[in-house]
Amino acid sequence: NMDEVLRGVNETEAAAKQAQASIGEARIFLNAKQAAVRRFESERIRDQATAELAKFQQQLQEAQNKLNPLKAVRQDFQQRQTAKHIVEEILERLTPAEVECDRAEEAQQMLTGAGLTREALQAAEQCVKRATEQVVTVVKIVAQKKAQATGIIQEEISKVEVRAKSAEARLAQLKVSHKEAAERVTCELLLKEAQQKLHTVQESVGKAADAEGPFLMGVEELPLEETVTAVKACEAAATTANTAVSICRMFIATKIVEAKRFSPKASNEGQNKLRDFQKQLDMYTKKLN
Repeated sequence: NMDEVLRGVNETEAAAKQAQASIGEARIFLNAKQAAVRRFESERIRDQATAELAKFQQQLQEAQNKLNPLKAVRQDFQQRQTAKHIVEEILERLTPAEVECDRAEEAQQMLTGAGLTREALQAAEQCVKRATEQVVTVVKIVAQKKAQATGIIQEEISKVEVRAKSAEARLAQLKVSHKEAAERVTCELLLKEAQQKLHTVQESVGKAADAEGPFLMGVEELPLEETVTAVKACEAAATTANTAVSICRMFIATKIVEAKRFSPKASNEGQNKLRDFQKQLDMYTKKLN
């Protein structure tokens, strides 16, 4: 209840003022007594009295130390109220940003299965993007508010800052996971395309071998016209096969370089598979030659 809080602040403030006045009177009294003690003729009595008065001064200082925080009760209350409003303002943005982080994590979990698709990847990317925009805004606001604050207000902002930094760290991890998932998709697509090009080479080499069939049976037994046709077909098939081999070889070499830039797991898997394709391509090339 705010009325009760304000009444407590007023009562504490009034009591603190009264206590401070009492401490002031006591300090004046003790100072006067210390001055009087210094005029004692007996050294023993003077030292004894001085020691006792010093104890009283120590007790008075301890009381003052306890009172000092209470003297600032209204200022503390006002600072806490200000801090409360600032924290509420930050939370109005931070809470939805944290919800977006949760959604981004849920979308990211969909990328861990074997059926990873570009559509799922794009959906997760949009979730991460929205969460990032909100979290970045909150972190900037927290930094600005904290730089302008002192004391209690700064302490309360620091508590909220921990949550903002946590959301920022979550997003950083999500971006790493998203990058790995994107690399997996890219790797799968380039391997699929490489396999298709290798299949084209296989078919082209097979057709070139079929075109050589008449020559293997004995070209001298064929009429001239059929021989010319067979030679042209063989040359065309060989040209097509050589072109397919060149395209496939260049593609695989390029993609090996690209795969080296992936994260370690995707990079190793991609490079190993592409080098297997290279070996198969070399085998088809030998057959063609």
